[in-house]
Amino acid sequence: MYYWLFIKFYNFYKKKNNYDPLFNSVALIFFAQIVHFFLIFLILGSIFNFEIPSFSKDRFVNKLAFLPISLLWLITINNYYKNKLKKSEAKSDYKVLKLYELLLLIFFIIIVPLYVTIRLSGGQIWK
Repeated sequence: MYYWLFIKFYNFYKKKNNYDPLFNSVALIFFAQIVHFFLIFLILGSIFNFEIPSFSKDRFVNKLAFLPISLLWLITINNYYKNKLKKSEAKSDYKVLKLYELLLLIFFIIIVPLYVTIRLSGGQIWK
């Protein structure tokens, strides 16, 4: 799913002559993965009634421990998609999205799960 999204975002940015379509596409994929991770984490936490203290809903300071991990994850997926792009550069027969299609895709892949995550956490994510 994420590779398909990456190709869609990358082709859109490349068509618009973006300065760095690779990083912009990877940044959207990274944000989507972070949102999906926390959504799954909150769903499993509410089902099995567990909570890891560093991801507690009560204190924002504990969430700062996630920054080094997220930086390493961003670098990892950037290198991964850069290598994947080199291998598949020859076959760019993917359809380029229009702006409204891209916005709908971002809405359903990122915004809706983010809203559900905030509602599941009781709005305490930003505290």
